[in-house]
Amino acid sequence: MLISDCHLSKNINLSYNGPRNDLLDLVPLECKKILDIGCNEGALGASLKMRQAAWVAGAEIDPIAAGIAAERLDDIFVGDLEGLEFRDRFRNCGFDGVICGDVLEHLQDPWGLLDFLVREVATQNAVFVVSLPNVGHWSTIYSVFLLGHWPLNSRGIHDRTHLRWFTVRDTLSLVKNSGLHLEIVRKKPRLFETIHPWNGGWSERILFRLLGNLLVHQVLVQGRKL
Repeated sequence: MLISDCHLSKNINLSYNGPRNDLLDLVPLECKKILDIGCNEGALGASLKMRQAAWVAGAEIDPIAAGIAAERLDDIFVGDLEGLEFRDRFRNCGFDGVICGDVLEHLQDPWGLLDFLVREVATQNAVFVVSLPNVGHWSTIYSVFLLGHWPLNSRGIHDRTHLRWFTVRDTLSLVKNSGLHLEIVRKKPRLFETIHPWNGGWSERILFRLLGNLLVHQVLVQGRKL
């Protein structure tokens, strides 16, 4: 299957493709058996295989993206991440690394899935990497309280396919309440969701110091099962 075939699927958001170096940086080198939940086309898993010779399995609901990932990863599950088939497939598989990169917000019960992954999929001392958008960003407040509507976009914090919404505090609670010990928390600021010359500039850095979580676009967490 060619990479260009992904355009045939309406379910693939191309903005979520790519190796995700921000997530890659949070996966320890000692992780050798890794499960990537919502792996898309498998770019992150391919980077992990190359960097640390890991065995990587992926789980993806979109069949076109999963077909591409199947050529890159060691195993692939295609289907509902919250269904019994997924649980039967990965229960007691003993993964020492689990990645949930911008996927939990698309699920009906992200708390239940993460709890299952911690209790029944991961080994003791396994590392989890979780990434979630921060709905507490100033743009949400501006849209809801000043413009009077909930923003719906094709990507980012207000992706119209999101079923659940998390603030920075909610993200940390989700990870801790799943039985994981927080080891690394990274907050990625972005002044504007869309491309803007002020994103990443000195003005953004100054405002981040003043506004804190109101400028956080994404939260990345590394947790460990103790």
